[in-house]
Amino acid sequence: MSDVPASVSGSVRDHVPLAKVAPPELPAVVVAETRAARLLAGPPAPVTVLVAPPGAGKTVTLTSWLGSTPTLAGRVAWATLDRNDNDVASLWTTLLAALRANLSLASDHGIAELSSAPTAAGVDEALIRQLGVLIGPQDPPFVLVLDDLHEITEPDALASLELLLRLRPRGLALVLAARYQPGISLHRLRLDGSVREIGPEDFVLGLEEAGQLLASLGHDLEDEDVDALWRRTEGWVAALRLAASELQRGADPRQVARTFGGTTPTVAELLVVEVLDHLPSETREFLVGTGACRELTPTLAERLTGRKDAGAMLEELHQRNALTTRLARGEGQEPVYRYHDLLRGYLGNELQRTDLPRWRQLQGELASWYVDRRQWRLALEHAVGSAEQDRVHAVLREAGVGMVLDGDGPLIERLLDDAQGTWRKDPVIGGLLAASALARFDAVTADRHLAAVAVAPASTIDPAGDPWLSAMRATVDLHRARFSSEVATALRDADIAGVGDTGDVDLDLLGLIQSGVARVRMGSPAGSRRDLERALHLATSTSRDFPRVMCLGNLGALATLAGRIPECDEHLETALQIARRRGWDGSQLTAQLHVLVAWWALLRGDRSTARREITALPPPPTLGNPDMRVAAAALTALADHLDGAPARPTAIRLRSAWDQLGDAETTPELACMLIPWEAKLWLAADDPVAAEEAARRREPDLDGSAEELLLRVLLARAKGLPAAKARRWLTPAHTGDVRARFAVNRIWVWLLAAQLAAEAGSTQASYEALTQAVRSAASDHLIGLVDAFGPAAKDLLAANRGRFGRHEGFVTELLEWRSTEVAPTAALALTPVEEAILRELPTHRTMADIAELRGVSVNTVKTHLKNIYRKLAVQGRREAVEEARAQGLL
Repeated sequence: MSDVPASVSGSVRDHVPLAKVAPPELPAVVVAETRAARLLAGPPAPVTVLVAPPGAGKTVTLTSWLGSTPTLAGRVAWATLDRNDNDVASLWTTLLAALRANLSLASDHGIAELSSAPTAAGVDEALIRQLGVLIGPQDPPFVLVLDDLHEITEPDALASLELLLRLRPRGLALVLAARYQPGISLHRLRLDGSVREIGPEDFVLGLEEAGQLLASLGHDLEDEDVDALWRRTEGWVAALRLAASELQRGADPRQVARTFGGTTPTVAELLVVEVLDHLPSETREFLVGTGACRELTPTLAERLTGRKDAGAMLEELHQRNALTTRLARGEGQEPVYRYHDLLRGYLGNELQRTDLPRWRQLQGELASWYVDRRQWRLALEHAVGSAEQDRVHAVLREAGVGMVLDGDGPLIERLLDDAQGTWRKDPVIGGLLAASALARFDAVTADRHLAAVAVAPASTIDPAGDPWLSAMRATVDLHRARFSSEVATALRDADIAGVGDTGDVDLDLLGLIQSGVARVRMGSPAGSRRDLERALHLATSTSRDFPRVMCLGNLGALATLAGRIPECDEHLETALQIARRRGWDGSQLTAQLHVLVAWWALLRGDRSTARREITALPPPPTLGNPDMRVAAAALTALADHLDGAPARPTAIRLRSAWDQLGDAETTPELACMLIPWEAKLWLAADDPVAAEEAARRREPDLDGSAEELLLRVLLARAKGLPAAKARRWLTPAHTGDVRARFAVNRIWVWLLAAQLAAEAGSTQASYEALTQAVRSAASDHLIGLVDAFGPAAKDLLAANRGRFGRHEGFVTELLEWRSTEVAPTAALALTPVEEAILRELPTHRTMADIAELRGVSVNTVKTHLKNIYRKLAVQGRREAVEEARAQGLL
């Protein structure tokens, strides 16, 4: 069988296999559409240049484009170049053979007039004019694809291609594909706008595109697994296909998502064959010597390798698209380069395997480099890699507290997860591991770290010996005590150790946050406010936004307890502005902020704001803070109740919210916030037994509070206690002799006092208590809170209408406000906009595509999607489609 059409001369048949001059077949499973595919779509440009690293999908993208463009059918010639084409004669032999392999050109007698190869003198204008005559002024143009053009480096061969570009016949479109920028000038083409350039970044798959690719390969993974693989592969198509191969062999998707990397055998083979084997040996050695770095400058590369030309080598790797990227930097700054994460993983593993001492020595060098530049995350990572305990101790002593404050506790735990047992006994290392665990509310793990630390309890440490260590340990112990009943002892020890007054800004900041929160438990709101405001000042003055948001959230919570609602609003608004600017909104850090905003919105009867804030919360089970897990679930139930859900189902959901706890403990203030609502709902559902069980569930938290008296009277009255006697029981809470831990609960106390007085025939006393409730509620527009008390409150307000002076407008608005005990409505139904977006979910459109289609921002689409998922009670796009189909919505 002959390799090329019969019209081709024997010499060409002997030298050019058909595989080199035939377009590759499109694979059965194509790559999800990328930006490169969109840029390429449609009629060809006069010249198109595609440059991307190996495995990016250049060839598949080109093949797909040619196959999906009907006007190009039969009008394409394809040449796949290799190192054997790296001279003028061989190059043009292959190029002309590609033209002859096209059936429409092969039938033209003029094709025989073209030489089978240029002479040794090279390509001249006559040959290209002859080519132009053959092709003619076609529209659409004939397309000649030169794939793997990076194989051509010989100057005369490149010059011949430049001549072709300069004299390109009007009926010919050229497509040049290479791993790196070919050595030909494109300047004139750029000036006259006749070149379309598609670069490496255009071939990178986005998150949704990566998920679509994996799904097309038969792997419909959970969103978090897709996200992990996308991050590890950085959207590199070849790597994602290898991940799919691992899954095809039956590997657990979660395990693949967690461990897939440069040391995966198939990935290592890809890197060696497609990248490293194409580099000179000295370049490979340079890569191994610098592969431990996440980012590196020429100066750092020179320090690690001793090479004066390190900067030139990095730039060469970048220009060759050897999985090396030059990051954007300001004018006059030293360039910074970054290796692909998979390449870095392979290089690091290779050096550890072949020369472990050198690996550890390089890790120590890097740790020192980043310490000098106060880049603590990288300093700690490389200090751990050096296997030197003293180096790790020094980094954590200098910066560990600040890292915990900045939310890097999980990083500390991850880096030290496999640390030697002797390291964990180090008081600094063990103490900061405990602090990191406590920052994510894991007291069990913190106890394990504290038990391993070979340091006496903080109360027995001599501050003169190491005051910093004493204060650090006391701070950690105080944080731990917040999860137990030992707060008083821990606060005393903290004061002895000088917590908050060490002169170390980071340690004082962490200590003041802990003491500020702890003093609330000890009934000292003034002391709590003092410490938290000092902490806020330190965070603000040192531009520490993460602890600043923490302080503002805690001050907002403190203002909530005290009923200082405008102050709370101000703190929460400032904190959310910072969080949104820093990209933290929707994280664990902002959960407390959204819970508090939603809570006050519900009390004000602002359903839309409450819904918006609840939607911004992560799913309750994923929240680390036990208070927030319960509060988020409870708020969702109460929001549905204000939208018309009946009392009993809402009460059941409130009871279930406490199941979010597991073995964790919550603060007493949370019980004072939620239990009265739950009991009220059970009573509204005519189930006093369940109401009593709710009151008993958190009895120790309510002990000695006005909330305890409120519940006691409500339950006793439901059992038939006379109104007069119930009034006497309630009197200490009514008069303020027994304090409400959650200040606005006094409004319910006054409303109950008014109800009982009216039932006992004391009209004036009823009016006076009712006036107290109205005066307090009106100042902050707490319509939802008064309404939630039930019909008795509205009956009393209606009976006394016209007697509330300047608050009469508030009373009128409240009486006209929708009752909580209305029939269920379609509040949870999808809006028309949400229905329209839902109909897009079964398609392969990305969120950006949907946004463009509807003329809105991507963030708006995300908000609608969150609402759709909440209303359908699902977690992601695939589940939403399935549930919508089950409900007949699709």
